[in-house]
This record gives sequence, structure tokens and C-alpha cells, in this order.
Amino acid sequence: MEIVIEAFRKWDITGDGAVSRYELHAALNHLGMSEKAINKLFVSIDLNGDGKIQYEEFLAWIDEDKTVASKYAWKTAVEGLRTIDPDDLEDLVGPEHIEGIEQLFFAVLIVLGASDSSWEGVQTAMRSFGGRHFLQTLADLEPKKVTPVMLLRLSRLIDATDANEQKTFTVQLMHEKHVIAGKLCRYVLTLPAACAARI
Repeated sequence: MEIVIEAFRKWDITGDGAVSRYELHAALNHLGMSEKAINKLFVSIDLNGDGKIQYEEFLAWIDEDKTVASKYAWKTAVEGLRTIDPDDLEDLVGPEHIEGIEQLFFAVLIVLGASDSSWEGVQTAMRSFGGRHFLQTLADLEPKKVTPVMLLRLSRLIDATDANEQKTFTVQLMHEKHVIAGKLCRYVLTLPAACAARI
């Protein structure tokens, strides 16, 4: 839900609480959608016909057709990976790593198909890949090639809660720990939806 709210806020360029036809074009044009397809989509989402997509209409559309939103979220997450400095990433998983990011990197190991989901496994993967190759491998991943077993393992890890029944795996929480952790978390959280949409 966090990612849906964020997408709506990004698409609402003017910040007026609704997405205009122009704002929808701005959001979906870089996904390769034609103007005609975007106009048709806008009309189908704008249920009350007021010329704007209200948040409730946006949610109804997302609930009905997750493909476009998933594609947008995935592209945004991958673009976020491309902004990470590989040297900063290697510092993040060093011996003095930030407390509470282990689960995030265990999720990344699942995405990479690694079997060792320990902190030593994270450090080994980083040494063997190197920061640049590590990030490139994630960015090049095709969601349609992710196996159901990998998705199940990832879902179990993402859905885990702490002793107080608080979600421990959110973009905001990880971003508060480190901006790179927030970007990696966004990537991991958008992967299941991208897989479901067969992007």
C-alpha cells in the first residue's frame, strides 16, 4: 500500500490530490504507452467523469488492473538502483553495518538466488559480485523469470513482523536507516507485483 500511495503522489505533480490527464501522460509516457492508450486508460479510470483521477478511483483501478502500476513501480525501483554508488553499497554491508538492515539484504540474496541467507552470505556475495556487478545484476533481472519458490521465500521474509507485531520491512523504515537501504527495499517490495504482472 505504501508504494501505491507514493505512486499516486508522484503522479499528482501539482499536489492537488488528483491526477489530471496531463499528469497521467507524464507518468506513463516513459513506459512507452501511446497517447491514445493513455487517453483510453484515463477515461476508464476517471469513473465520475470530472476530468481528474481521485485517489479512490486510482485505488479501484490499481485493484482491478495492476499491470500498468506494477510496470511503473518496477521501472522506478530499477531506476533507483541505478543511482546507487557501488562504493557506498559496499560500505553498507561492511563489518560496521547498520543495525536492522540484515533482513533487507537476506531478501536481496533470495532475489539473486543465493542459498546462504546469513550476514556472512551477504558479505560473501558482495565480495564475489562487487558493488557495481551486484547492482547491475539486480537491475537486469527480468521479473517474468523469477521462480515461484523464490517468490514464496521472498514473501515469507517480507511478511515477517517483529516481536511487537510491527512490520520490519517498509521503504520508510529502511530509508530512515540509510537511503540505499530504502532504494533496495523499494526494489524488493515491487518485485512480487512485477512478477504477477509478468513484466
